[in-house]
Amino acid sequence: MGGSPNWIWRYKLCKEAIQKTTTLKELQEKGNFSQVAHRAPIPGIEIFSSSDFEVFESTKLAFQQVMEAFHDDTSKRIGLHGMGGVGKTTLVKEIYKKAKELNIFNNIVMTTVSRTPEIRIIQGEIAGFLNLKLDEESNTARAIRICLRIKSLEKILIIMDDVWTDINLEAIGIPSCDDHKGCKMLLATRSVVDDCQPLNDVVLKVVEECKCLPIAIITVGKALIGKSLDEWNVAMHQLRRSRLVDIEGVEEEKNAYVGLKWSYDQLKRKTKLCFLLCSLFPEDHNISVEELTRYAMGLEEYKDFHLLEDTRSQVRATINSLKDSSLLLEGIGKGFVKMHDMVRDVGLWIASKGENEFKLIACTRLDKNISFEGVIAISLMASNTKQLPDKLVYPTLNILLLGRNEGFKEISDTLFEGMNCLKVLRLEENILSSQSLQFLTNLQSLYLKNCDFIDNLSSLGKLKRLETLSFHRCGMDALPNELGEHGEFKNARFDRL
Repeated sequence: MGGSPNWIWRYKLCKEAIQKTTTLKELQEKGNFSQVAHRAPIPGIEIFSSSDFEVFESTKLAFQQVMEAFHDDTSKRIGLHGMGGVGKTTLVKEIYKKAKELNIFNNIVMTTVSRTPEIRIIQGEIAGFLNLKLDEESNTARAIRICLRIKSLEKILIIMDDVWTDINLEAIGIPSCDDHKGCKMLLATRSVVDDCQPLNDVVLKVVEECKCLPIAIITVGKALIGKSLDEWNVAMHQLRRSRLVDIEGVEEEKNAYVGLKWSYDQLKRKTKLCFLLCSLFPEDHNISVEELTRYAMGLEEYKDFHLLEDTRSQVRATINSLKDSSLLLEGIGKGFVKMHDMVRDVGLWIASKGENEFKLIACTRLDKNISFEGVIAISLMASNTKQLPDKLVYPTLNILLLGRNEGFKEISDTLFEGMNCLKVLRLEENILSSQSLQFLTNLQSLYLKNCDFIDNLSSLGKLKRLETLSFHRCGMDALPNELGEHGEFKNARFDRL
């Protein structure tokens, strides 16, 4: 048996509840609480142990110089350099803690870049320090959000540790010093260009030889990052001796292309070939890296790669090298790149002369006044050619790229009869019979886009050396059985992209 309920006590509790409910309603009516809590800030790195921090004289001096730079309004970018293992990371942690203790900045961000920067990871680390939640999928949208948050802070310090090479700050979301006066950066790196007067003088001379053209200055500068004074001097003299006087529309005294040509000369062999192949695409073209891979697969320079996947990795590596040198730009969409108009002009000039390691002679139009003797590559992807002849006799041709052109939609059955050395062929929006391809006995890469065939493709079986075959939105029902008859053809790739 339980005791009787305490009615007086229950009455008091009920009365208190009614009063509190009334008070809550009044507060709710007066205020607009869109958010009632904030994410807890991430603890600062001052929680890390400092037991491994030893104050050597050089370390103490570097520490003092950095702290002084924090109070200097003219110092926006501060560099901390030294060989691996000397304690740069430990030092920047101590700098972080001291700056935090002195309350110099509204916020301090610290991130690790590493040898192969991962933009998304870096963005995540920065967002954590800024107490910012990134819901956006694209890196660009995330960068915009980070940039807006950084610019909302009057004074902010961004510490980037383990920087190996030039990094695209805009892609991360870090505004430029001019765009945000209150933003300071501390970069810890293994490399440095000595700040000495002789080097500064020769740098200005190199800029002068580039005719102050931004794209030329950027490409030359990136090739010379971390180089000695002697190497800068050599580059300056090479630029002075170089003249690309016969680039169409460029006067000798205003020649600003020499820097781009010099930057090309510094590339590795396979990277040079990839650069020249990119220049064969039309102006402002969105170049597919996968399409580029198919062309590379058919050329001798890539014969040490027997599988398409291996060639794909090599092409991607060379593409990254060209982007790092600013000789290629990011394209529209993943897996695409673009080439600056002036860079493309230089690429076509190099290819048109044949004065390159590959003896590559290229042209982008068919003209009676042009000699095609010894021509290795022809690109008519953006040509105003009205009509192709029934037969083209180019016995030295290795690469032929035909694009969308109303003037020659239909391909003659004898068009390729005089191209016995052709290795790479691209056709787009053409109507043809597979019989027209049977003469291409050395063809190794065939890329077809939006093409229609008037036969059953059985003649493709005669292309015994073909290694990559790509069908991109082509009008066809099935591949013929003849394609599998030849042992040499077993490694060919069939893609209906």
